[in-house]
Amino acid sequence: MKAYHYLFRFSFALLPLLTHAQSTFFKIFPSTDNSIGVKAIETPTNDIIIVGGNDFYSSLPKGMIMKINSDGDLLEKIILPGGGNASNMFTINHFPAFENQYLLTGYKDSIVDNVSNCIIKLYIINDSITFLSERSFNSGSELFVYPWQFKIGENNSFYLLCNVDSINQPTSPGQFCVLKFNNQLDSINAYFSHGSSYHLIGDLLYDENQKKVDIFYLGPYITKSGSSMKVLELDSNLNYIASLSLPENIITEPTSIYLTDTTYILTGVTHTMAIDRFISTYLMTYDHDSLKRQQIYNDPDTLLYAGATPNTAVNGESIFISGLYNIHPFEYPWQSTPSWIQVTRLDRSLNIISNNFYGGDAFYSPYSIIATSDGGAFLTGFRYDLQTHLFDVFALKVDTNGAVTGDSETDRNDIAGAILAPNPGHDKVSAIVGAQYKSADIFLYDLKGKTILYKKLEGNRQTIDLSGLKPGSYVYVFTSENKKIGQGKWIRQ
Repeated sequence: MKAYHYLFRFSFALLPLLTHAQSTFFKIFPSTDNSIGVKAIETPTNDIIIVGGNDFYSSLPKGMIMKINSDGDLLEKIILPGGGNASNMFTINHFPAFENQYLLTGYKDSIVDNVSNCIIKLYIINDSITFLSERSFNSGSELFVYPWQFKIGENNSFYLLCNVDSINQPTSPGQFCVLKFNNQLDSINAYFSHGSSYHLIGDLLYDENQKKVDIFYLGPYITKSGSSMKVLELDSNLNYIASLSLPENIITEPTSIYLTDTTYILTGVTHTMAIDRFISTYLMTYDHDSLKRQQIYNDPDTLLYAGATPNTAVNGESIFISGLYNIHPFEYPWQSTPSWIQVTRLDRSLNIISNNFYGGDAFYSPYSIIATSDGGAFLTGFRYDLQTHLFDVFALKVDTNGAVTGDSETDRNDIAGAILAPNPGHDKVSAIVGAQYKSADIFLYDLKGKTILYKKLEGNRQTIDLSGLKPGSYVYVFTSENKKIGQGKWIRQ
């Protein structure tokens, strides 16, 4: 009954570029049942299937499946039967060896005669989100086992990475396990971590060349100088090979994804003495040596977290990184101030090409990002409304440039290439302009429309002293080459 808290973990390949037009949208799906999106996949007809949960912070959350079309319109929403059980959907991927079929993983908790049970659930659905088959694996009366990530391996097998908690010892440190299945959904092998320290899982990567499985997790230190972020190497049958430290600055939310036959991308939340939390993306060899690093941050005084795993998608010449800007981790997920979804686009050499911001009117948290067949990316997660205190699924589809374009939604306040942060703020704030703009201007107005400030900006981040303003609400507008690139309300505390 307690697995829903894993959805609040915030420590908290290449696709062909097709020539058809790119659809973009940023949509919220209001409900009264506290829904969130966790993972998503695109179908051959460019529809998108989202899995997640309803009533997910309650004692009896329920698994949820949504299907939207290429314009972001809701086609269908299915809630798993609840009864006396808790359930959730955590992953969706193409089902190995079967076209237009998808494998979903989740769990079901139940208590019968004061005995708790956790059952791993595997479902196969088709494009119409019709359930074709279902398998259950009981983890016994001593362990809660909750799926988090899965990746396809050799011979159409797949690996499922799970959180593991003790039922009888709720204060014992969390662990993880990796399960291997064949395409008949039979369990083949398993690896369970163990130890006296907490292990927080992030991602897994199957190395086709070396026939090994890499598990990225937060664990105990190997040496005094070692990083707390580790990679566990297992062979294809889940036998132990080695445990290694990753780049020392990564502290949480690691995502790994193929880039070439010899390299992969590793993205996570990092920190330094000067900047508290920001995003770093590394170009890594399959021996886990760092070749290059790109730091993504906007303001030393405002926290920027990488989105939950997966937070990185590779599509052609672009690498898309999802971020959560203006987060207060100790308030998560009931944060009382707004945030932005940040979509950063890098080239394959890790140079920053653009930044776009979505939100600012509520607390947004991205849970996954995937590459889409038209060269763009799709993100889902949740929006926490600061007035109604309800959670809703958001769906964000961006084009090759990481932007939402081509319709009236580009005039919405919650879509921007530039923002004023932190928001609310005090004496000094940062004017943050996307890397795609070489120059910009900012205008600040009071609520009567009177111009309070005009400033020509230099660079992509500039600190502005607003200590002379009275507390209250103001409107800001950013322009670049006489085109509006961002607007919103800023609150002076």
